[in-house]
Amino acid sequence: MSKGTFNCSGKVNLHDWQLNSSSLFMQKDLHNVLHEKPPLNSVFKVFECELPGIDILMNLKHYVRCMESNLKKLCRFEKIPVLGKLPATNEEIDFFVIRKVVCEFLYNLRSYIKSIREDNFTIRDVGDESEKDFEDLLDTMQRFLGRLHCIPDSTFLYAPSNVGNKSNQPEYHLYHSHLDLRWLLTTIIYIKSNSWHESESNNEHLENIIFSALADLIYISMKIFVTIPNTDLHTRTPYSCSCVRELWLMLQILADSLFTKEKCKMFWEFLNSILDQLFPNEYRSTSKLQNINLPDCKNSEVFCIWLIYHLTLLYGYADDGVYSNKPSTRMTEKQISCSMAQVVKIMKIYINKGGKDGAREEVDDELCVIIPLVHVLSCEWWSPQVQIISLLWECFHRRLDQPFLLQTRGPWSTSSEKKTPMDILEQIKSRIKNTNHEINHESSFGLFLRLLGKFLEKHYSRSEAKVWNQIKGRIYSRFSQNKLQDYTESGIYNFISLFLTLAVTTDTVDVCSAMVNLLPSTIDWSDPSNSKKYCLIWKSKLAVLLLYNDCKYSFKDIAESYTETANAISCRKDEFSRSMMVWFIDVLRITLMQSEDFGRHEHAFLGGWIDRYLLESAPNKVGVLTSTLLKVFEKCNDLLSSNTMGSTLMLNSLWQHVASRVRQMVTNCDLSTDFYENPTKLAVAFTLEACRDPSTAKKYRHSAVSLFQHFTMSVIIKDIRITQLYLTAILQNEIALETLRKEIANFNTLCIQAWVKCNILNCEINSDKHFLKNYISHLPEIKSILDSERDINEFRNSNEPIIHFFMVISKKRTTLKAEQCSSFDATCRSYLHNLDKWALQLINEENKDTKLSFWIYRCIGTVIFCCSPVLYVKNQPSNMLRVLINKVALPPEQPAQPHLVHLAQRIFHMIILGIENLNVKADISLQTMIRELFERYLPLLITVEASNENAFKVADSLSKCFLEAKPNFVRSILDMLAANFVTICGSNSTHKHCYLVMLLLRNLIRAGKIYSIDVLDSIVSVSASSIFNCYMRVHDHHPHKQQTIDFLKDVSLNSYYKENLSLREKLNEIVWNALNKYVQTNSKVSFEFVSSISKINIELLKYIYPRIKQIVSECEKNKLPNAAALRYQEYQLLSLAS
Repeated sequence: MSKGTFNCSGKVNLHDWQLNSSSLFMQKDLHNVLHEKPPLNSVFKVFECELPGIDILMNLKHYVRCMESNLKKLCRFEKIPVLGKLPATNEEIDFFVIRKVVCEFLYNLRSYIKSIREDNFTIRDVGDESEKDFEDLLDTMQRFLGRLHCIPDSTFLYAPSNVGNKSNQPEYHLYHSHLDLRWLLTTIIYIKSNSWHESESNNEHLENIIFSALADLIYISMKIFVTIPNTDLHTRTPYSCSCVRELWLMLQILADSLFTKEKCKMFWEFLNSILDQLFPNEYRSTSKLQNINLPDCKNSEVFCIWLIYHLTLLYGYADDGVYSNKPSTRMTEKQISCSMAQVVKIMKIYINKGGKDGAREEVDDELCVIIPLVHVLSCEWWSPQVQIISLLWECFHRRLDQPFLLQTRGPWSTSSEKKTPMDILEQIKSRIKNTNHEINHESSFGLFLRLLGKFLEKHYSRSEAKVWNQIKGRIYSRFSQNKLQDYTESGIYNFISLFLTLAVTTDTVDVCSAMVNLLPSTIDWSDPSNSKKYCLIWKSKLAVLLLYNDCKYSFKDIAESYTETANAISCRKDEFSRSMMVWFIDVLRITLMQSEDFGRHEHAFLGGWIDRYLLESAPNKVGVLTSTLLKVFEKCNDLLSSNTMGSTLMLNSLWQHVASRVRQMVTNCDLSTDFYENPTKLAVAFTLEACRDPSTAKKYRHSAVSLFQHFTMSVIIKDIRITQLYLTAILQNEIALETLRKEIANFNTLCIQAWVKCNILNCEINSDKHFLKNYISHLPEIKSILDSERDINEFRNSNEPIIHFFMVISKKRTTLKAEQCSSFDATCRSYLHNLDKWALQLINEENKDTKLSFWIYRCIGTVIFCCSPVLYVKNQPSNMLRVLINKVALPPEQPAQPHLVHLAQRIFHMIILGIENLNVKADISLQTMIRELFERYLPLLITVEASNENAFKVADSLSKCFLEAKPNFVRSILDMLAANFVTICGSNSTHKHCYLVMLLLRNLIRAGKIYSIDVLDSIVSVSASSIFNCYMRVHDHHPHKQQTIDFLKDVSLNSYYKENLSLREKLNEIVWNALNKYVQTNSKVSFEFVSSISKINIELLKYIYPRIKQIVSECEKNKLPNAAALRYQEYQLLSLAS
């Protein structure tokens, strides 16, 4: 291994502190210089010759010339060769050999000088010429080292090599020769000054040599610095290669070692003297050390702090070369003080040159470099120093109301508008805890806050508050309420970030109190243009709540102000206020959920804002609050056993501020969501709490009974899932069940009413519905109706238990005696209490075709069909049946409710057949109702194609009225239709529904034997007369004439008519009666009608003709004026009848 030469490991990795095992330091070169005693009269190898040390001194002049000759070979490569004009050489030059022989010579010379020093020999003792030659040697070395500035800047950047001395690049060896000789010169001078007794002058010479060595290294560092962008300075070092770092380290150890022996200045004194020369206008050098020629530097302050940072890190190396990533024993308070003073000095310069007011062009980019470096020094390498923090604070407080201080990159780069209070506080904590690789994402102010937080986190102590008081005084003094009032959103955000950083790391209560007092009040906010600013202020105050919660502090002193603000905000209607309430609720949720026993006055946050927020917010917006209140209830119940005051106070607040609003929340209905669950569970919680502690419930005007009745029987509850879930939860709680049974006399009846309501208004099958069905089936009231085991089992197994229930009621009533029916009817009517009021509240125009809407109408139709005798009370105009039919099928035409009429069409037959079960003939009101029903629904149940009047369709719901009804009731219907609609209204025109009735009759007749013979018999008996009467009275072109002919044709072709003589005779008689009435007074129409009959029914014509002939004969006999005309027309018929 060559002696005295550095062995390069390439560029320095910032995180790799291990020294090369072949390096000078690890080969103990420094240790040998400082400590080891070499053997005397040893033989040394010099320029390939082995000589005693005395011979080297005797022939020193010759060897100096040899050294100079070799160095000149290297100097040829100081300039970058022009392409195609490489230095001429006859043979390949081994540049390392050149460098090695020079260094070996100097190394051996140094060793010999050190050896003779021990015996108090001097070079003068060897000979006068030797001392002169030795001075020549030093001059030669210094001349060569003085040419460092001639080396191109690119050499400092690209000369390093990972292969070390195996490289044959001339630039590499030229550059490293400077490093080699600088170290050898320094150590030779040290040994010389330590060898002879010219102490004062020699020490000054040594200081100058060390000064020059450090100046050269700073020169190299400056050349490197100018090539590095500010953003990369965190990852780059001032060392062009590992050899430069090693040289810095050895010079540092050498200088500090000599300082301890009082033989020269301390390392930092050398360094500071050089760095001061970068600021000639600020500091006049008083040092006796020489001035040096350093290149111009645009950012001298940044460079100096960057350099000091890296040189401070070298103090992590112990004397043996092991790095510990923390100050080693080499770093004393004196060294810390000296380096710190220099940084303070530089920061003051920086501030005076525009850093304070932002006048520097790239002030924030520069601060982004400076602050992380100072951060590491202040928090990891130096003792507490408030002055650094104060100086950095001077760079920001004047510019705090500027947006560029906000973070624009990284995970926290979202705008302050989008950040929640949790985000703001988490960013503060994350900033303090973050790792170095996240530094590039921070703004300059963010980096300052990180430094401030870390510094206070490490050095804040309640017992020793000196550091904190100094920082607090400097920061607090810069703010006032008037100043913050004028701040923009950006300024407020920066202020908040600053104070929350202080609060997280120091006296939380004091800092938060100061911050809140300085910030403008959100209650007095009225200017819409500042909405975002006041939103941010509110977020900061909520972050204070989170911080209090994290620290487990009591909210007693601050809760009232938050509740007061929330009450005010909840009264505003704008979007910003709504957002502010959402943030408040989110923070409150965190606070309440993390509370252990509500012993920190959490109850004080519940106030009037809850009522207004739940009232005015959309159902899908209140889920967070209602779920939070539910969990609070659960936690209070868990705390009951421990009897804590906090849970008692919280329950009182819930009764005071939540219970009444929960009663009203259930009026909302949004079937598309699960909004109903939380309010319902809250209702259950309040009911159970009222059962447990009725006195507290009564205090706030509530009771378990009133709550139960409200949530099961109130008609304002539109979402029946609320009643279903509530009732299920109450019935599953034994304590509540027992309490309510004692307090409510008709508890079972109320349960049945609620069950009926749940089944009619909800068609879905779920576990709650199944539970309620099973519970109801065990009640004695239900068992009295389901009086057989079969009925009970069918009821329990039915997927439509409500339909089955109504059918069983109808079946049960038929088995009762007349005197039992009245009591039975009254009981059953109680189960359908207010049916007319709540049954239709879910149906509207938009959902009329849904499954649920039809299910509701189907249930209502079943009630009317099966239970009409139960609902109907004679001589009571507002009996349940009439009221229900009016509501579901005969709604007022103004306002129009077409959706109800649309659904009623589908249960029309159930309504009509339900009325059949009553004594219609004895009650004119029922007859009127039937007429109104047909008048309203005939146009809807019989549809005619616009393009073809003969194409029509009769709805099944109308057909079933005639298919399933008893003959007498069918006859009554047909009689009503004929009497009310097959009539002449005026101007010889029929009723507007006559045409539809004729189509209905055609449909019944043409159906053949689908309907019974009684239907055709009733048509002939009660309808035909009106039909023929209208025929005689309408004008010639009226459509009824053709409909009448079609009617006769359809009847004549009907199978029942052909097979039944009685029907034929009945029709003959009715036709003749109509003709007999009009043949004399309206002979033209009469004979036209008979003529039409002749084409349809010859048998009927043969029945009519003799009677017409007789009338004509009587007219002639009585010599009536129209006798001749009648006789003429009679002759016309004769040919048709024969």
